Amino acid sequence: MDIDLASEPLGVGTDEKPVYLSDLWPSDADVAEAVRASITPAMFKERYASAFSGDERWQEVPTTNAVTYDWDAKSTYVKLPPYFDGLTMEPGVVSDLSGPRTRQTR
Repeated sequence: MDIDLASEPLGVGTDEKPVYLSDLWPSDADVAEAVRASITPAMFKERYASAFSGDERWQEVPTTNAVTYDWDAKSTYVKLPPYFDGLTMEPGVVSDLSGPRTRQTR
């Protein structure tokens, strides 16, 4: 394909004027209306009702009802990110910056 779809015409119309992709492409509003007219909440409920069921191997994965993830310190796959160290549920005290400097780039 050797055409610049943004600037070259796709062909000519019945009026012999060039037709560009932008003449044919639907607007965001047109796409949103088409989705709104064809997708319903019931479709999502039906499609995803069993999203967490999985097969028997999935059902055998041990789980808990914990509100937060119980990090396994021995895991070699999923590690607790260091930026969570010392993080509390309450925000810290906000204070003024003292002596900030910008980093110079070359």
